[in-house]
Amino acid sequence: VVFQLNGEDYGVETLLVREIIRLVEARPLPAAPAWMKGVIDYRGRVVPVMDLGVRLGRPVQVGDSSRIIIYEERGGRSWGLQVDSVSAVVQVGRDQLENEGSAWSPKGVPTRWLAGLARLDSKPVALLNLDEILAEDLLEHFDKYMRVMVFSEWARVLKVGGTITVQVPNFKK
Repeated sequence: VVFQLNGEDYGVETLLVREIIRLVEARPLPAAPAWMKGVIDYRGRVVPVMDLGVRLGRPVQVGDSSRIIIYEERGGRSWGLQVDSVSAVVQVGRDQLENEGSAWSPKGVPTRWLAGLARLDSKPVALLNLDEILAEDLLEHFDKYMRVMVFSEWARVLKVGGTITVQVPNFKK
């Protein structure tokens, strides 16, 4: 799946993309980093949404063509990736990949976040390694934010009922 962030072309592995949806407002998470837009309800599931441009160090840009790419990790967790626009779903052949000594790469993007570099219709496309971008430390942050959000939501709801009862579920993985 090829998409744009601030005029640059990026791609992610198509097999792990579940769907591309219109941009919807994410519910913010308390004390979340700037790249974490919040969470959305996607088909009854709570899905965190990352502003991929901000995560890659690009300025915030939201327009009518902005989309959320629903990405499913190999472990089954889903993420929403907010991008400026989506331009194509293509298969990249070996002949389209740049060799490792390529003279270009996206500025500010750590090399461990790149799965490769390709040329599609003579345009450079940075292929992202989302497993690295969504590394374990990010998952731990997300779990912490979800606990805070869920707990604060329960506390608010339980206070409205008059009697305050707090039941904390087991959050172990």
